[in-house]
Order: sequence, then C-alpha cells, then structure tokens
Amino acid sequence: MRPLILGHQNPHDDLPDLSPRRPGTSGWRLWKMLNGRTGISMAEYERAFRFNNLENHTSVIEGVVVVLGDHVRRAVGIDKILIHPQVVNGVEFRLIPHPSGRCLFYNEPLNRELVAMMLEDLMEGPW
Repeated sequence: MRPLILGHQNPHDDLPDLSPRRPGTSGWRLWKMLNGRTGISMAEYERAFRFNNLENHTSVIEGVVVVLGDHVRRAVGIDKILIHPQVVNGVEFRLIPHPSGRCLFYNEPLNRELVAMMLEDLMEGPW
C-alpha cells in the first residue's frame, strides 16, 4: 500500500492543497523537495503516494501515514516527534512540519533534505 500524506484543507481555497500540480501549495513544495533529491517527476510522485485532507478523510487510516503539522498530529493522536516512526495500532506515522509557505523549518536546507530523504525511503516503486 502506498504511503498516505495527510494534511488539512486550506481554509482559503477549495482546491486540493496536497496536489503537486498547483505551484505554491504544500503538495507542490513536498514534491519539489523530493524532486530535488531524486529527480522524481510529478506523475511518479503522484503514483508513489496517496493524498488526503483530514477534513475529507473518511476511510480507515492504515499502513504508513505522513502527518503534516500539529493540527493533523493532534487529530490523529500522535506525539510531537519529527520524522522518526511512531507505530500506533499497527499504523506507522511520520510527523513533519506542515510545508506551508509560513513554516520556517523548511528555510534550512538540511531540514528540506531530511524530509526528502524520509519521503524517498517511504516510496515504493515502480511508480
């Protein structure tokens, strides 16, 4: 099963925030980090991961879930431990700061590289 990237819906926009196809969105920023490390195309990225917003998520959470930010972290009930796997009820959660344009964590190149490395590790090919 492909890893799920779970975020939250942008309250100022009704378009899917996690889609990499819209420049400037969180999904686009995550793809750019991974693309810079691996050269993965946008289409390959979309095939390697599943995407959902917390507000629209109705299915059972299973497998590996990349949790974007504190809002979603609190909703799924995991600890505030960045990147390191947390297994709860058989689900492996990985927390990263929300890749919004306002998050200063990603201003540091090393932090962007760490997140890209984690995403690369989670990808299951072929895409």
